[in-house]
Amino acid sequence: MKLLIRADKNEIVASGHVQRCLSVADAFRALGGEVCFVSADRGAVDTVTGRGYECIVLDTDWQDLEGEIPSLTAVLQDCQPDLLLVDSYRATARYLEQVNALVPVVWMDDLMEMTPRVRAIVNYEIYADKNAYGAANPGTAFLPGPSYAPLRKAFENLPAPEIRAFPDRLLLMCGGSMPYDILGRLTTVALSEGWQDITVLCGNHPDLKADLERRFAGHEGLRFLDFVEDMPALYARTDLAVSAAGSTLYELAAAGVPAVCYTLADNQLQNAAAFEGHDLMDCAGSAAIPGEVEDRLPALLKKNTDPDLRARRSKALRETIDGRGAERLARALRDLI
Repeated sequence: MKLLIRADKNEIVASGHVQRCLSVADAFRALGGEVCFVSADRGAVDTVTGRGYECIVLDTDWQDLEGEIPSLTAVLQDCQPDLLLVDSYRATARYLEQVNALVPVVWMDDLMEMTPRVRAIVNYEIYADKNAYGAANPGTAFLPGPSYAPLRKAFENLPAPEIRAFPDRLLLMCGGSMPYDILGRLTTVALSEGWQDITVLCGNHPDLKADLERRFAGHEGLRFLDFVEDMPALYARTDLAVSAAGSTLYELAAAGVPAVCYTLADNQLQNAAAFEGHDLMDCAGSAAIPGEVEDRLPALLKKNTDPDLRARRSKALRETIDGRGAERLARALRDLI
């Protein structure tokens, strides 16, 4: 039982694709399966091998997946996998269908813009709707919804967080990329609104962290973090988070952390709208629009100081996403073989 995973990470492609695939890989390996990764370049190698998996480098253009088919074909012939999981925005229907003719393909999608003829389509987003894919292909299985959200095992069955009557612990987050000086802008709003305990998560961006520390020097109760090993522990001491509307929202949901979201790119718009539409959190708008987040965020921070609102949403978030999506997805992949 062998799974090959096709995903990239580089200076343009953030780490989210590889990270969620690693969660699937861990769960699939726990079921007794074998997993290997394939990437266009070496950007993902350290991350993948650091988790104990081989990463085969194609030495191709990550933006042209159709152009890599000859190289990928050679890898498939050598590895003989039972399934290929593809996680890339650059995948085209032609690419997916041609590769599916060589090995059954499971496609990780979140845009719902095409319905290729593959073995299965996974869309774990909260807005996933099978009907949006149009007429179903007879041989294509569909795995929809946040029950399949492939979070790390550390997010399985977390305890309910403490909902404090007077919140003062604010967590500001961005995700894998840091455009538009968004963390600086969020920090400015949080300070102006009088929050006393502010944590800003800078990720693997030491220059950004140093710049923010310089710009906001002298503010007590404000700290900037880079790499955090134990994210559930950080979430457990958070009263309210402000986060980009990417995969981080699913971690926050599994931890039951009340949050306000914002968008960094068009591919986050549906996610933000769905979380807001289900009354799970509020959206402060787009970071790409100058001043929009700054205009909306103060009122939303004030709104979310209400303990009853946070308690209700925290419970609903945990009911929506329990952190066991990687296990469910791995079992579904096994059953497709």
